[in-house]
Amino acid sequence: MPPIGIKDFTMPMAAFGMVFVLGSYVYASLNKARRDAGMAREKKLEELQARQKPEEPMVLRHRKSDTGPK
Repeated sequence: MPPIGIKDFTMPMAAFGMVFVLGSYVYASLNKARRDAGMAREKKLEELQARQKPEEPMVLRHRKSDTGPK
């Protein structure tokens, strides 16, 4: 069996390096997509709330009673 040289490790090291770079890219891309979706969801919610007619405050009116003190 021939001795193991540095050339025998070149391809596996390159492959693991590519896996690391690709994995980092995928992880960052997914996080960015989640963040962008959250921001778009918040913006859409704010637009919908702005379109809704604000509710009028409820005003309680007291009835005058004839049985009260005079």
